[in-house]
Amino acid sequence: MKGGAFVSDEVIVKLIDEELNKIGADQNWLLDGFPRTMIQAQTLDKTLEEVNQPLNLVVHLDVPEEVILQRIMDRWVHIPSGRVYNLSYNPPKQSGVDDITGEPLERRPDDNPETFKVRLQKHHELTEPLLDYYRQRNILITLAGKTSDEIYPQIQDLLQSRFKPEDTTEAEAQV
Repeated sequence: MKGGAFVSDEVIVKLIDEELNKIGADQNWLLDGFPRTMIQAQTLDKTLEEVNQPLNLVVHLDVPEEVILQRIMDRWVHIPSGRVYNLSYNPPKQSGVDDITGEPLERRPDDNPETFKVRLQKHHELTEPLLDYYRQRNILITLAGKTSDEIYPQIQDLLQSRFKPEDTTEAEAQV
């Protein structure tokens, strides 16, 4: 990760498969940031075919690269707890220290423009074929924006329109 590389297909697929097998076929679930490669997508499809639960939606978030870089550059982490702060939208109460413990915050070693450039190039190389793959299957939706305030309502509307509870009566839906 420090050099901008992704976790190997073999490792990440094994982790995802284990988690999906725990969930079972009658549960709803959401994957964030997976799959990232065609091998991962094809392996996921095979796993889901085995439990008769094919993918029904893939959401691609289209955020300008300069926005992503700024978020990375503004990110600070409390390593022991994993708490993440961002100077732009979730700053610590006191600069440079964790709100709860008062311990120093650190930057992730891969949070720098050079690593971002490498990761972004790799991301584009891997993502374009995936987007085409899911577009051809007619399950890809692209949502665009610069902030969570712009994108979250789009996601919420999409999920509510696509995944209405089957047992909701009309009166309950109006409440």
